[in-house]
Amino acid sequence: MQAKMYLGAVGLALLALMMGSMAWPLAYTAQPVAASSGSEAQREAALIFVKLANQTVNRILRFAEANNITIPSNMAGSINETLRLLSQAYGEAEENPLKAVNITLKALEIFSPVSRYVLGKLSIGPSVSRQALLEALERQVKLIESMEEKINDTAEKQGLTVPEGIYNNLTEYKNTLLKIREELKAGNITVSQAARSIGLIRVMLAKSIHKVYGNISREAFKHRSIGLVVDRIGAAVIAVEKAVNMTIEALENNRTSMAEEMLNASIRAVDRAINTSAKVEVFVGKHGIDSSASNILENVKESLREVKSHLIAARNYLKNGDKANAISELEAAQEKLTQLVTYLKDHLSSYHGRLVGMLHRCNAMHERLERAAKKHGAHRGKPPRNG
Repeated sequence: MQAKMYLGAVGLALLALMMGSMAWPLAYTAQPVAASSGSEAQREAALIFVKLANQTVNRILRFAEANNITIPSNMAGSINETLRLLSQAYGEAEENPLKAVNITLKALEIFSPVSRYVLGKLSIGPSVSRQALLEALERQVKLIESMEEKINDTAEKQGLTVPEGIYNNLTEYKNTLLKIREELKAGNITVSQAARSIGLIRVMLAKSIHKVYGNISREAFKHRSIGLVVDRIGAAVIAVEKAVNMTIEALENNRTSMAEEMLNASIRAVDRAINTSAKVEVFVGKHGIDSSASNILENVKESLREVKSHLIAARNYLKNGDKANAISELEAAQEKLTQLVTYLKDHLSSYHGRLVGMLHRCNAMHERLERAAKKHGAHRGKPPRNG
């Protein structure tokens, strides 16, 4: 009788451990970018989880030994790997609770064939009361509701839209859990049937949450990175505008040194925009974040390189006192910038306000260059007008 009670306790402990682990991947996946070290509460919870796992594994092994159960030799590797991972999880729990939990879950997965073998030899499996399972169902429903709120909050902070299908999946999982609860209460399904259904939903839910936060993280990175590129282009537009103004003043007053300095500054500003675009493009491509973003960044680089070449040519003409060609090259640079900003305005609706401001500056450059061209006899094609 005492042995039977002990067997039941081991089975129940194993089930409690498995049920408790249901929320762990979800609770930690809720952070799109995990910190390297968690809060005190996370560290304590991780340590408790690792200890519970270790105790359960050791109890199964001690129980096999006490009852002369010979574990097959082909399971020895699984046992050694489980113990190694649990030891590693202990070491990680203090500084990196998320990693400790993930290592523990992996260890339990590796050890599960051993526990099934030992308990199966004695026809004992984990068992749980109907009431305990009903409570577990309730916790899972609340977990899904909490996930919905966290997804909304995260997406709102990042300025992103979550696909409707994600919410539909969460609603479907929640409704299924509620139906299982009602069927279990009514006695239409057994405890084991309900437990299996919960397990399947837990796996699907974990995959959905992992997917949505992966998407949010990628979109957030793309949004921030493209924003940085737009800022760099804005700085280049301002620098080129100043260079245009100072070059025209130099042509009027035969003072070129300040204009040359401003042209050098504008070339450096364009270089910074090119370098930023190139770095973001490499990262976006490497991680497969968004092919359309890669195309935009490639177009940005090519346009800025043309702007730079025209600015360099304008500087050279200015040094040689060739007013007409200096103005023509500045007009070509302005026209290319206008085309680039118009292209971005059509493809990056999130930055519409900033890009419209850049277009106003480009148009102001065009007006001033047009007047200067008439005065100094520059030959040019008429740049496009954009409002």
